[in-house]
Amino acid sequence: MLRIDARIPVAFGPASAARPQDAVLVPPGSGPDHVAGCACCLARTPTAEALGHLFQQRARGEVRWFTRILIVADPD
Repeated sequence: MLRIDARIPVAFGPASAARPQDAVLVPPGSGPDHVAGCACCLARTPTAEALGHLFQQRARGEVRWFTRILIVADPD
């Protein structure tokens, strides 16, 4: 029996690691002014909401099809 894993891998890394088929999430407050208490430093709820919104947009065809998500935790 053929089994297909339809899950989308999520990677953490710098924006320079993004590939053409990736969706890239940059947390609010990141960049040169990145401070403690931003979306990536708080509880997982903001990240979960961002991922849920991204997948809704993907399902509706509002964003291009992606095969991986890169969450930028340490911008270049």
